[in-house]
Amino acid sequence: MRVAVVSPETIHHRDADDTRRLQRLVRGLDDRGHEVTVCCGRWWDGEDAETGDGPVADADPDETSPADTDDLPTGDPDQLPPAGTPAAGEDADRAPDESGVAASQGDAFATEDDARSNDDVESTVTVDGITYRAVVADATDHRSFATWTPLAIRKCNPDVIHAVATPPSTVVAARVGATIARAPVLAEWYDPSLSEGGSWTTSQALKRPGRIVTPSRLTRRQLLELGADDAKLQVIPNAIDLDQIESVDPADEGDVVYARRLDEDANLESLFLGLAELRDRGWSATIVGDGPARHEYEQQAKDLRIDDRVTFVGACDREERVSIYRGAHAFVQTARRCVFATELCWALACGCVGIVEYHADSSAHELVEGRDRGFRTTNPRETAQAIRDAGGLERLAIDESFASFDESTVLEQYESCYQDLREQWGIF
Repeated sequence: MRVAVVSPETIHHRDADDTRRLQRLVRGLDDRGHEVTVCCGRWWDGEDAETGDGPVADADPDETSPADTDDLPTGDPDQLPPAGTPAAGEDADRAPDESGVAASQGDAFATEDDARSNDDVESTVTVDGITYRAVVADATDHRSFATWTPLAIRKCNPDVIHAVATPPSTVVAARVGATIARAPVLAEWYDPSLSEGGSWTTSQALKRPGRIVTPSRLTRRQLLELGADDAKLQVIPNAIDLDQIESVDPADEGDVVYARRLDEDANLESLFLGLAELRDRGWSATIVGDGPARHEYEQQAKDLRIDDRVTFVGACDREERVSIYRGAHAFVQTARRCVFATELCWALACGCVGIVEYHADSSAHELVEGRDRGFRTTNPRETAQAIRDAGGLERLAIDESFASFDESTVLEQYESCYQDLREQWGIF
């Protein structure tokens, strides 16, 4: 199946939960034999690695060609440290530009004749079997991206279009491209809280796709509040890899583990207050991740006189994290904001008991609801009690009940969506 993925930014532009999810999907589809083209903002330099037609409009011809893929950024999300939500890195607060497409713009989208003057649309690069087509040179120029997206889609000749709603104007533009390419559209909404409720663009982005995918019930509810049709919504979680979990040896046995980018939303102090309640018990805690608030959290551990039992291990790749999770007894999630608790999901599949502090803007509690090895808390005292109670449960090194989150199962859900959309498109 030919799949055109439309997203201004990819993991090569911005390291964040949403771009990691997209990269895992793209890589998985390619591994399953689908022909994937990602229409995005250009993130590489030099000549067209596919056609050799020359540099794009503002590329430096003296720069190294992107055909030398060894010098390109990693496209493997498992080699990156734990992220936060919605984004990790200095650009974490970037919000989508809702002004990308306006209802009154009759000439908002480019014609084929216009393409002759836009060298960006011609620029492509293929990395690890995945073709990236540059729609514009600047991924943050959402207005231009929306203008040129339909023509980029037509060049892909797709069977289905997968559009990422960051910003929502991307979905609107993709739907125009769908009419030209005669292909259905699936919209991926990762974090609806960044969208402007009541705007024309958001309304159209919810109305026009044939299917809308969200990572959690939290995001599904947010889209319903924005006016989405319930019949179009489907929850597909972030994927994990059970085969990888089984292949990694557990680290030395530990008690409690926490993993996330260490920023103000990590709310690590809540875990520390709970652990401080357990000074009279023997325990150890491992903190995985790094970030701007790490020093502050390290100081909090010292102030609570628990720093001798808390180990900050910094950023770890996926294999290191899985090893830590498999050796730990409980994973505690206290972050105030979380679209999908990816690290919690991995840890639960590694056999950890899940302890989640409830927050209105976090979906983490969804992963432990109704599970014998899960606890939901609302404050540090309850978290301390949950850690005590978790001690009465047996240690596991893997939990097969999380097979529904395995990458193969998640990809099958996407493939089923694509096939349903193609059949519906054929009817109409």
